[in-house]
Amino acid sequence: MATNYPESLRIGKKSAIDDRYGKWDAATASQIPYISVAEANSMIASAERYQGLTVFIKLGTNIAQEYWYRDGITDQSLIPKNNWIILSASTDANYTLPAGNMIHGFVLKAAGAVPAFKIGTAGAGSDNVTGGAVPLAANVSFPLWVPLFADADTVLSFSGFNGTQVTITLLKP
Repeated sequence: MATNYPESLRIGKKSAIDDRYGKWDAATASQIPYISVAEANSMIASAERYQGLTVFIKLGTNIAQEYWYRDGITDQSLIPKNNWIILSASTDANYTLPAGNMIHGFVLKAAGAVPAFKIGTAGAGSDNVTGGAVPLAANVSFPLWVPLFADADTVLSFSGFNGTQVTITLLKP
């Protein structure tokens, strides 16, 4: 029989209720994100997984995202929970779009004015995805619809931050 509570619950610790959401960090006495999908799968035994279990993974310096065991409990079932990836940086940054992935575009939002923001592909033969420098106004979302398909791992480069914090949302299908 379910127990009814007249008020909401407040958790008095700085970590998730489910200890599988992240890993314990003794140095900070708190729960922190896993550093990769492989680490999450290796630290959560199959017997402790269930369909719908959500975990938090920080992939690189500027990328953090919830993943979940959507279609089962196998390692391959752990996939991103939403169809976007959020990056945040104030200096030039790169993101590797894995082979076989596609994005529809970007939504850019800067904490302050950025006169010449650019998105391109890194490496030899790079091209400028934005078609030139894009000025970003402070605290205004700027949608940029540029479909990209990665037939091989593709490094996207972001530059022109001018020391300003920019949130970059990659929109996936």
